[in-house]
Amino acid sequence: MYTKLYWLHQFSTNAKLAIMARPRGGEWLEDEIIQFMKQQVRIIVSLLESDEIYELGLREEEKLCTKHGLSGKTFPESINRALRHIHGITQVLFTHIYHKCGIARACL
Repeated sequence: MYTKLYWLHQFSTNAKLAIMARPRGGEWLEDEIIQFMKQQVRIIVSLLESDEIYELGLREEEKLCTKHGLSGKTFPESINRALRHIHGITQVLFTHIYHKCGIARACL
């Protein structure tokens, strides 16, 4: 079973924003990224700290994103910085954001 995306908003440009719990790491990570591609996700934004990335087996995420044509970004210090980055991208098709606490942070 793959990590479920929860779509929050569709913009007037048809870009969409979703949140999710963190993807499964380790040997399942590449399968997760391929599944995101099938769901038309193009940018993955992580709010995890570097120790959390290591702990959860997500060290290869940015490399695997690049391999499969996604953009993987990590903004551990600030959700506001991450949202400013996403807001500045006008050609985004679909974006999703995750944090270790996952959906509990949707209100941010």
